[in-house]
Amino acid sequence: MTAKEVNNPIEKLSQLTMTEQLLVRTYRCWIAGMRLNNDYHWDQAWSAMSEHIGLESTRSVLSGLQNIIMGIGTSARRPIRLHPPCCGLVCPDELALTTLVGACQRHEHRLSRLVAEWMVTKHGMANLLEGSEIIAAELSKKDVYLPNRSRVSRLNAETCWQASELPGTSRMRVRIVEA
Repeated sequence: MTAKEVNNPIEKLSQLTMTEQLLVRTYRCWIAGMRLNNDYHWDQAWSAMSEHIGLESTRSVLSGLQNIIMGIGTSARRPIRLHPPCCGLVCPDELALTTLVGACQRHEHRLSRLVAEWMVTKHGMANLLEGSEIIAAELSKKDVYLPNRSRVSRLNAETCWQASELPGTSRMRVRIVEA
């Protein structure tokens, strides 16, 4: 990671690795499918992930993702933001997801716990951490590793923290950010 990458927050999906992009897009599609009750988005998530890691691994990853979504949906500390599935931007909460899974892959328990605590209350911690561990283990089985972005995530977290304190912020647990 270069000094420029460490000091500049990530704002575009294209700044992420292909695996990170896949994980973020899968997360977006899965939530869109849930919110709209639309199989199209679930099919998109399923086919993109299975093309990359295979059917059995996709089952496990989506199971882990479902745990994460349940933890966020029931115990978010603040409105959690995400972009629509086709958006080319990325927000700090989406980066937190990749940071969390990457920390679990590297067995950085302190970091994974800090990220989880930043996103959910103690009641959602188990779901969030369990889901991240499932995804991390499945990706590791396929020799797919997420980069360590903990320094960059800190910058993105600060940006999001300030934005979440703005008056008029939605009280929804998951908020789609318009591009």
